[in-house]
Amino acid sequence: MMEQCNIQDIVNVEVKGTSIVIEPASQSPRAGWEEQFRQANVEKEENLLDGLANAFDESEWTW
Repeated sequence: MMEQCNIQDIVNVEVKGTSIVIEPASQSPRAGWEEQFRQANVEKEENLLDGLANAFDESEWTW
């Protein structure tokens, strides 16, 4: 079956509902990450430094 589907060595196995899906593994394990990060930040701009500022940041540092 894998040969018929042109699946070589590495596969991804996933359960979807009541089915088991076997498909060829992506050549790049991080494929699509950039787009996912872009979509995750569409609704609001997140400031990761909120609540982490110290006296130096507030008085001497220029952002």
